[in-house]
Amino acid sequence: MKKTLFLTLVGSIVICLSTFSQRIIIHGKETDRKLEWSDFKGKVDMSSSYWAHTAYTIKYRYDNVKFNGEMATIVNFELSLELDPERTWARTEKISDELLIHEQGHFDIGILCAKEIMAIFNKTSFNKSDFSEALKSMVSETIRKYNEMGVQYDRETEHFRNKEQQEKWNSLLAEKLAK
Repeated sequence: MKKTLFLTLVGSIVICLSTFSQRIIIHGKETDRKLEWSDFKGKVDMSSSYWAHTAYTIKYRYDNVKFNGEMATIVNFELSLELDPERTWARTEKISDELLIHEQGHFDIGILCAKEIMAIFNKTSFNKSDFSEALKSMVSETIRKYNEMGVQYDRETEHFRNKEQQEKWNSLLAEKLAK
């Protein structure tokens, strides 16, 4: 049985899993590259006061669940962070290297979210009675945490206009991604 859940952004006994993975997808291809302005293909929201918007989706799936007594082992868990090309846009007259770095920060926050979901998943023991709800809750709570981080990022950097704060966030995100 294959299970897939799509969640959008605006997260005991250790059980051995047969396989698990985390993937980053840009335009349908797995990659580890940085964003480029050519990735911003969505229709510009002319009512927005922002100059660009980066959107992504976190998806997860698994092939099966094996039960051992009251414990559940989720088999072949896969998590992906996918750039949403329909909702990722930029005003062409406003593009700059600094703005692209800021937008990369939003995508990096998504990568951090995906990494944390995987870390929590790898430490979590699931019960037979509620494994599906526990997994959904774990993912939703982590996504909520990183959505809040994205709001804080924009507030503190003033949407990249506060250069000092932008540099602090660039360093913080690079440090966290390196772990």
